[in-house]
Amino acid sequence: SRLCAAEGHAGQGAAACSAQHRSAAACHPHVELRTIGASVNGRPIDLVRVGTPSASKRRIWVTARQHPGETMAEWCVEGLLRRLTDPHDPVACKLTQRATLYVVPCVNPDGAVQGLLRTNAAGVNLNRAWEEPDEKTAPEIACVLAAMDATGVDLFLDIHGDEILPYNFFVTNRGLPNFDDRHERMLSKLERAYQRASPDFQTKVGYPPNSPTNVNWSIGARAVGRRFDCVAVTLEQPFKDNADAPVPHTGWSPARALKLGAAFLDAALDVVGVLRD
Repeated sequence: SRLCAAEGHAGQGAAACSAQHRSAAACHPHVELRTIGASVNGRPIDLVRVGTPSASKRRIWVTARQHPGETMAEWCVEGLLRRLTDPHDPVACKLTQRATLYVVPCVNPDGAVQGLLRTNAAGVNLNRAWEEPDEKTAPEIACVLAAMDATGVDLFLDIHGDEILPYNFFVTNRGLPNFDDRHERMLSKLERAYQRASPDFQTKVGYPPNSPTNVNWSIGARAVGRRFDCVAVTLEQPFKDNADAPVPHTGWSPARALKLGAAFLDAALDVVGVLRD
């Protein structure tokens, strides 16, 4: 069943999403669903934990749909969750032996239900609220960050969509003051692994390089990367099509976003052993 489907803009969409999460969690002994907070309008912020935590395991966090108009983000995270909770998938099983994954499929449920583009119900762009989230106007980020503080973070993936560039790519922390040679080794390995796992992912086209001065630390991947000294990336997907592998009659579709999310598990497994080297 769909986990918080991208088309869930109806009034009861958030409740249906939560019910689907709970149903999925009930079917898997190593999957836990809990509500870590509430949105501005009181909707639950669901956290799906896959894998049993232990001190020897790495902690991988995934968030999606801070910007509610970027519906491909939830299709992507759904593909990731479907595969991650498949007890017959050897990559998922191996990954959850070595890491615990914490997934927030819909950071902005109010925006999704209300059909907003980039903000929550208080008019806040949540991906500009991570440095010091206000519990009244950005409770969604405040509760996610508190949960991260409780677990720690070794790798962070924040899933989005881009209206201009017809490619799938990472927005990285290269060039920022806290990004060092260790981060570069891990990030480069992750990028290569994702390219092998999915030809839909590429590294040649993306945003301009970061400037080390006047850094906006309120952006999610930047804030998390600095706070936890970890590799943190934003995955951007196209609204149009993937120019490297165009499908003119559909463009970038839900089915392709599902596959891209599932393929991230291969990349994560490839790097999990070096995340704290």
